Amino acid sequence: MKIRLAAALLLVMAACTPKAADVPVLTPQEQIAADPYKAGGVYFRGKGYSYANLDGKTAAGNELRPLTPAPKGYKPFHISHYGRHGARYIIDPKTNDRSVNPMRAALADSALTPYGVSLAERMLAHYATSQHREGDLTRLGWRQHQDFAREMYREYPAIFKHDPKIEAYATQVQRCIMSMDAFCTALTAIDPHLDIYQETSRINLDNLNPHANENPLRQGGTAVAGRYTRVNPWGGTWPQFIDSILDYKAILARIFKDPDWIATYREPRWFVASDLFNFVLNAQDSDSGIDMMDVFTPEELYKVWQSDNYMYWMENGPVNDRDLPLVENYVKFVDEALENYASDGRPSVFLRFGHDSALLYFLTCLDVDGMGQMPSSAAEIENIWQNYRVPMGATLNTVFYCPVHGKYFADDVLVKMTLCGEEVKLASVPGEGPYYRWSDVRNHLIEVIESYN
Repeated sequence: MKIRLAAALLLVMAACTPKAADVPVLTPQEQIAADPYKAGGVYFRGKGYSYANLDGKTAAGNELRPLTPAPKGYKPFHISHYGRHGARYIIDPKTNDRSVNPMRAALADSALTPYGVSLAERMLAHYATSQHREGDLTRLGWRQHQDFAREMYREYPAIFKHDPKIEAYATQVQRCIMSMDAFCTALTAIDPHLDIYQETSRINLDNLNPHANENPLRQGGTAVAGRYTRVNPWGGTWPQFIDSILDYKAILARIFKDPDWIATYREPRWFVASDLFNFVLNAQDSDSGIDMMDVFTPEELYKVWQSDNYMYWMENGPVNDRDLPLVENYVKFVDEALENYASDGRPSVFLRFGHDSALLYFLTCLDVDGMGQMPSSAAEIENIWQNYRVPMGATLNTVFYCPVHGKYFADDVLVKMTLCGEEVKLASVPGEGPYYRWSDVRNHLIEVIESYN
């Protein structure tokens, strides 16, 4: 019986998977040209890239395609969710001050060009709205997770209307706790009968953000060296990569009468590629409404994103294992959810609220749309792996399906993944997607885990 079901499943999946029309995929440079805010990478606020999809666009700038219906005879019964916290202010006071203090001093010292004066005034005005809020969730971030919850409920009523077991876990970081609260509050507003257990504890960090210093179970990992000095697989460093692509001195010359003036306060390269980049690109996530994007030309904006993307790949791409426990726990908890459903037939939802780095690493291990493939050079990273795929509030849903009728068998379970509301493919898993056998996905993840161990 089990063999016959498995064979029938292959026919069902082949028959029910529609042939999507060929949609041109824009290059990263084209995507950033179409939406300059995407150059912020993980700062990207996600317009057109969230569940809401208010402008009908996908991450690649294409028209949003409707979700593929489940194969005939299958129903969803479990959702495993990982949500990055929503939009936030710049991460910490040190980063905030390091960006603004030199500009304040230059303004007082009459060291700025007319354009530099305009930029400094805008930076100081934005700083006034974000000071003492560093790392906090913004109002946009709260709204994002409320929208995501409403969309999840709308997409999977078969789960939510059948008394699901719902558990939600967040890291101890305030913005993650608030994101969890926004999400769960929105769900219970739709259906007051939902019973949602919420928890935040450092004991859960192996399943949320394994490399966090607070994690009592923290392991080492291969990405513990400093980001400035870490050598990539091709023998280069981040400073060398920046120098090869970005003329940061030209940017400084537009701001300061003497481009060397900044060296008194900060190494010029890092003022541009780190301080200025972080401050200017993070502003899109607040409610200040102040725009400073004109400090970079379109070409420079693309170049500073390349630099930022390189750094994130070095920390969260396939060259390290610092967040491997997240993958191990994902397999463990999915196995438990499947066993529980086979036992009691009760659907379930497992919600996690964490951070960009952990989600980027998870996508890499899953090989979502080829993100786990190894580039041939540092310059090739951007064509395989883009950090703006995890914008503020990014959400990965893995939804599990089983036959509506007949005896339940684990080998018959299908899984579909959506990233920010858009279906994704798993490059290292058999099948064309978006529906895959869970056994095949599980085998791939076990291979990834064993390759590191």
